[in-house]
Parts: sequence; structure tokens; C-alpha cells
Amino acid sequence: MKYYSLNHNAPKVSFKEAVIQGLATDKGLYFPETITPLAPAFFD
Repeated sequence: MKYYSLNHNAPKVSFKEAVIQGLATDKGLYFPETITPLAPAFFD
């Protein structure tokens, strides 16, 4: 899964790189490209 900066001015990175860097080079927060929804049974 790739992560992008919420400021949209930094390259996409892997989870490992996002955790190690903390903030993107453009000072934005990293956010995943996609978020897999949880099954409804998870909430029961």
C-alpha cells in the first residue's frame, strides 16, 4: 500500500518510509491511497 502527502507535493511512499519519515518532505501528513472498509459483522 502506498501513502501520499495531504499537501500533494511529495512523492508517494511505502508504509515503512512513511513511518520512518513521520512527515512528508512538503510537511504534509501521510495518508493511505485506499482504505479497506470493515465488514458489518466486525461491529456486532
